[in-house]
Amino acid sequence: MSEAIAQKRRITRCATLLASALAFAVGIGGIAGKPGWNPLVPLAEQQAGNIAVTTGVAYASLRAVDAVLSTLQEVEVGAGIGVSGSVHPLKFLEPMDDMVERVSDVIFAIAIGGALAAVGLGTVATIGAFALGLGLLCYTARTWLTNPPRWITRLAARLTRMGLTAAVILPLVFAGGVKAGEMLTQSAYEEAKAALTKIGGEHENRPGEARESAGFLGIIKNPIADYMAQAKNILGKAPELLRAALTLIGIFLLRMLVLPALLFWVALSCLKRGAAGG
Repeated sequence: MSEAIAQKRRITRCATLLASALAFAVGIGGIAGKPGWNPLVPLAEQQAGNIAVTTGVAYASLRAVDAVLSTLQEVEVGAGIGVSGSVHPLKFLEPMDDMVERVSDVIFAIAIGGALAAVGLGTVATIGAFALGLGLLCYTARTWLTNPPRWITRLAARLTRMGLTAAVILPLVFAGGVKAGEMLTQSAYEEAKAALTKIGGEHENRPGEARESAGFLGIIKNPIADYMAQAKNILGKAPELLRAALTLIGIFLLRMLVLPALLFWVALSCLKRGAAGG
């Protein structure tokens, strides 16, 4: 019986040493600029890059709408006889313009978060690989001791949990959460992006085009009627614009934060239960 126990300990010790060496190798690969030694890191970085690209496209569409609104607000009309100065008759578009700017700022912040995740996940996973290697090494050292102290057991458990979280769980749940979010929200994203693109491109340079098509009479005609018609058209699409913009914010938050955080919580709960059971 004792020989069987000793044999089992030797096998466990060899397996732990091998896993520790593999974790250290992955960490060294990360330092050497080869994050692909941890196959989960390129997958997570790719998904983070996708978030940065898609949010960048949405940001560009919103800024196009903002440019149209800003241009309309700058239209000036000279005052009547006996009154000097000018007025901006389309300043009533300013609240809508402010809304578009705020929404575009939120989406730009999400794009920065995606870019940061694409850069930082590899570093976090590298640190986690070294922590995992140290934790497994502590477990191996514990098997060599007849009466191992409690502090080495606690240190091994903490380092191992931290290493698994940073090197395995974090990139895995981030990549899985973003991918699941893309699958669940792709149709809604395409609809919202198409709506923003249509609103932004539909009104660009319309007054000038209308006057040019009208010939000489269109050139000498007061263009305010064209601008007012354009402003009225944009105001009529304000609900669609707001709905599309808020939909994009919800989609990106779901992809990059909500689903990865939910999967991360589930994974940590399973890890803690497994440690408690062990």
